[in-house]
Amino acid sequence: MLVLARLRVTRPVNVAQDTAYELTFGSHPAARATPPPESLASITPEMLAAWHRERYTPGNLVVSCIGRVRPAAFASHIEKRLGSWKAPDVNATLPPNPQPATARRIVLIDRPGAAQTELAIGGLLFDRRDPDWFPMLVMNSVFGGGINSRLVRILRYEKGYMFSVQSIATASRFPGVWQVRAATRTDATADSLAIILAQLRRLCDEPIPSAEVEAAKRGAVGNFALNLEQPAQVLTQSYLRHRYGFSPDYWERYPAKIMAVTSGEAQVVAQKYLAPDRAHIVAVGDAARIRPALEKLGKVEALVTRA
Repeated sequence: MLVLARLRVTRPVNVAQDTAYELTFGSHPAARATPPPESLASITPEMLAAWHRERYTPGNLVVSCIGRVRPAAFASHIEKRLGSWKAPDVNATLPPNPQPATARRIVLIDRPGAAQTELAIGGLLFDRRDPDWFPMLVMNSVFGGGINSRLVRILRYEKGYMFSVQSIATASRFPGVWQVRAATRTDATADSLAIILAQLRRLCDEPIPSAEVEAAKRGAVGNFALNLEQPAQVLTQSYLRHRYGFSPDYWERYPAKIMAVTSGEAQVVAQKYLAPDRAHIVAVGDAARIRPALEKLGKVEALVTRA
């Protein structure tokens, strides 16, 4: 694992995304996508054993099963296997939630001579139980969450600036993030940044046309239905219902909640979370060639130790 951690920080795409997480989450533990190599190197077998004794307890254990099995027989089998497992319950608490940014930060990480620039642009969202999840899901699909999204259509197919571009939205028990991830030609960095920020502004300023909203909703519901064919996904949904305290019929009502999203609701979540003047920007590339484009957007912080 230590070797993998060291290899991770040599890849520009990882450096861009990890730095964006640090800007978004600040001092929150989620700022670290993976432990830094120096932390892994300091772990001892005794530390791992102590952590296991403290945290691996049966108090909050969830055991899920899917298949041709009777519930009573399954419960009896688990009781025989795990019934003698006794350990003090751990009362772990989550750290305080991270706070949204009030101003944009722009970070440049130099890779002299790089043929392309890795971009990560984003900010803080909400936790998974927030009702904004559904309009965010639809809005993100329109923005950059799929092959037919605006960012893919413009930056990949129309401009030919890049092969890979996407926007993601995550949420868990603490606030998640939205993030645009793109790898663009060095000479197209300025124009790519301008297009991404313009599309963010468009989402905030203009209602999404009904045709795009309906296509996004149908796509989301279709993907949800396809996932139901995978037993592992069904188990995951069962666990998430438990983890977040969703109602017993949450997943039955899930498609209807997606289809109920309106263009106005999608615009409201864009205004709440995706304002381009508050979006952090990370660029990993040839600083001599891309710094002028970044400086037009604000003060640039140069990092030299991540890549």
